[in-house]
Amino acid sequence: MPNAKCEKCNLLLDDILVKDKHYNRFIKLMKERVVKFAGFPCNITPGIRHNEIVLDNSWICLNNICDGVLYYQPFTPSPKKYKFSLDMI
Repeated sequence: MPNAKCEKCNLLLDDILVKDKHYNRFIKLMKERVVKFAGFPCNITPGIRHNEIVLDNSWICLNNICDGVLYYQPFTPSPKKYKFSLDMI
């Protein structure tokens, strides 16, 4: 799966999904919001925000909470830490 990037802080999924709970929350949000066409994801509505994956109580410094939206980045390398596939969503 190509990567996603936060519009506000410019972090990619490898930097956002630090813990397993963040990964699981991301997959849950994807399953709830993805719109498929002919079995393939074509849109995510509403967009997934960085602070929906990493909740307020996980931020080390509460002044740095990011509420940016993640955008699909088709030409960036796939995330290394976690593997994604269509059957997950």
